[in-house]
Amino acid sequence: MAYGFKHAAYLAVFALVGHVIDIAWRIMGNSPVESWIWQLTPLVAEPYGFGGVGLLWLVYPLVQKHRIGPLLTGILGAAVTTIIEFICGAVIILVYGSNPYWSYAHMPFNLFGIVCLYNAVGFGLISLVFSYFIFPWFDMRI
Repeated sequence: MAYGFKHAAYLAVFALVGHVIDIAWRIMGNSPVESWIWQLTPLVAEPYGFGGVGLLWLVYPLVQKHRIGPLLTGILGAAVTTIIEFICGAVIILVYGSNPYWSYAHMPFNLFGIVCLYNAVGFGLISLVFSYFIFPWFDMRI
Protein backbone atom coordinates (compact mmCIF):
# COMPACT_ATOMS: atom_id res chain seq x y z
CA MET A 1 0.00 0.00 0.00
CA ALA A 2 1.32 3.45 -0.87
CA TYR A 3 2.91 5.32 2.04
CA GLY A 4 0.57 8.33 1.90
CA PHE A 5 -2.58 6.25 1.55
CA LYS A 6 -1.52 4.00 4.44
CA HIS A 7 -1.11 6.97 6.76
CA ALA A 8 -4.34 8.59 5.59
CA ALA A 9 -6.07 5.30 6.39
CA TYR A 10 -4.46 5.29 9.85
CA LEU A 11 -5.64 8.88 10.40
CA ALA A 12 -9.22 7.95 9.53
CA VAL A 13 -9.21 4.75 11.59
CA PHE A 14 -7.67 6.39 14.65
CA ALA A 15 -10.11 9.29 14.43
CA LEU A 16 -13.10 6.96 14.16
CA VAL A 17 -12.00 4.52 16.86
CA GLY A 18 -11.02 7.31 19.26
CA HIS A 19 -14.34 9.00 18.62
CA VAL A 20 -16.34 5.84 19.33
CA ILE A 21 -14.34 4.99 22.47
CA ASP A 22 -14.77 8.52 23.82
CA ILE A 23 -18.54 8.44 23.29
CA ALA A 24 -18.80 4.98 24.89
CA TRP A 25 -16.65 6.11 27.83
CA ARG A 26 -18.91 9.10 28.42
CA ILE A 27 -22.09 7.02 28.17
CA MET A 28 -20.73 4.39 30.58
CA GLY A 29 -19.77 7.17 32.98
CA ASN A 30 -23.40 8.26 33.00
CA SER A 31 -22.47 11.70 31.73
CA PRO A 32 -25.49 13.83 30.93
CA VAL A 33 -26.32 13.91 27.24
CA GLU A 34 -25.28 17.55 26.86
CA SER A 35 -21.74 16.68 28.03
CA TRP A 36 -21.08 14.18 25.23
CA ILE A 37 -23.54 14.91 22.44
CA TRP A 38 -21.04 17.37 20.89
CA GLN A 39 -18.85 14.34 20.25
CA LEU A 40 -21.02 13.62 17.23
CA THR A 41 -19.27 16.43 15.33
CA PRO A 42 -16.44 15.17 13.08
CA LEU A 43 -13.98 17.93 14.05
CA VAL A 44 -13.57 16.47 17.52
CA ALA A 45 -12.31 13.15 16.17
CA GLU A 46 -9.31 14.68 14.44
CA PRO A 47 -7.05 14.95 17.52
CA TYR A 48 -7.34 11.16 17.88
CA GLY A 49 -6.31 10.67 14.28
CA PHE A 50 -3.44 13.14 14.50
CA GLY A 51 -2.27 11.55 17.76
CA GLY A 52 -2.24 8.10 16.20
CA VAL A 53 -0.34 9.28 13.16
CA GLY A 54 2.06 11.22 15.42
CA LEU A 55 2.83 7.97 17.25
CA LEU A 56 3.25 6.17 13.95
CA TRP A 57 5.68 8.78 12.62
CA LEU A 58 7.63 9.72 15.76
CA VAL A 59 7.51 6.93 18.33
CA TYR A 60 6.97 3.66 16.47
CA PRO A 61 10.12 4.04 14.33
CA LEU A 62 12.16 4.37 17.54
CA VAL A 63 10.60 1.19 18.89
CA GLN A 64 11.20 -0.64 15.61
CA LYS A 65 14.68 0.51 14.68
CA HIS A 66 16.28 1.54 17.95
CA ARG A 67 14.48 -0.88 20.24
CA ILE A 68 13.69 1.73 22.89
CA GLY A 69 12.17 0.25 26.02
CA PRO A 70 8.60 0.48 27.25
CA LEU A 71 9.28 3.26 29.77
CA LEU A 72 10.80 5.58 27.17
CA THR A 73 8.11 4.56 24.66
CA GLY A 74 5.39 5.53 27.14
CA ILE A 75 7.05 8.84 28.00
CA LEU A 76 7.64 9.78 24.35
CA GLY A 77 4.13 8.63 23.40
CA ALA A 78 2.63 10.73 26.19
CA ALA A 79 4.67 13.75 25.11
CA VAL A 80 3.83 13.44 21.41
CA THR A 81 0.10 12.87 21.87
CA THR A 82 -0.25 15.54 24.57
CA ILE A 83 1.54 18.10 22.39
CA ILE A 84 -0.77 17.20 19.50
CA GLU A 85 -3.83 17.54 21.76
CA PHE A 86 -2.57 20.93 22.94
CA ILE A 87 -2.02 22.15 19.36
CA CYS A 88 -5.48 20.94 18.30
CA GLY A 89 -7.07 22.64 21.32
CA ALA A 90 -5.16 25.86 20.69
CA VAL A 91 -6.26 25.91 17.04
CA ILE A 92 -9.88 25.36 18.09
CA ILE A 93 -9.59 28.26 20.55
CA LEU A 94 -8.08 30.48 17.84
CA VAL A 95 -10.90 29.62 15.43
CA TYR A 96 -13.88 29.68 17.83
CA GLY A 97 -12.61 31.91 20.62
CA SER A 98 -13.05 29.05 23.10
CA ASN A 99 -12.92 25.27 23.12
CA PRO A 100 -16.49 23.97 23.21
CA TYR A 101 -15.31 20.38 22.74
CA TRP A 102 -13.30 19.57 25.86
CA SER A 103 -11.95 21.21 28.98
CA TYR A 104 -9.64 19.88 31.64
CA ALA A 105 -9.86 23.09 33.67
CA HIS A 106 -11.30 21.09 36.57
CA MET A 107 -8.43 18.57 36.52
CA PRO A 108 -5.25 18.99 38.55
CA PHE A 109 -2.05 19.70 36.61
CA ASN A 110 -3.84 21.09 33.56
CA LEU A 111 -2.39 23.56 31.08
CA PHE A 112 -4.97 26.20 30.15
CA GLY A 113 -7.66 23.51 30.42
CA ILE A 114 -6.49 22.06 27.09
CA VAL A 115 -4.33 19.19 28.37
CA CYS A 116 -3.78 17.56 31.75
CA LEU A 117 -1.39 15.13 33.38
CA TYR A 118 -4.09 12.48 33.91
CA ASN A 119 -4.75 12.23 30.18
CA ALA A 120 -1.04 12.41 29.36
CA VAL A 121 -0.46 9.30 31.46
CA GLY A 122 -3.36 7.58 29.70
CA PHE A 123 -1.94 8.56 26.33
CA GLY A 124 1.41 7.09 27.39
CA LEU A 125 -0.23 3.77 28.25
CA ILE A 126 -2.18 3.75 24.99
CA SER A 127 1.10 4.49 23.17
CA LEU A 128 2.53 1.26 24.55
CA VAL A 129 -0.39 -0.76 23.20
CA PHE A 130 -0.14 0.86 19.78
CA SER A 131 3.66 0.71 19.54
CA TYR A 132 4.07 -2.90 20.64
CA PHE A 133 0.87 -4.54 19.41
CA ILE A 134 -1.36 -2.60 17.01
CA PHE A 135 1.24 -1.06 14.68
CA PRO A 136 3.22 -4.32 14.33
CA TRP A 137 -0.01 -6.24 13.68
CA PHE A 138 -0.99 -3.79 10.90
CA ASP A 139 2.54 -3.81 9.47
CA MET A 140 2.33 -7.57 8.96
CA ARG A 141 -0.99 -7.25 7.14
CA ILE A 142 -0.70 -4.05 5.09
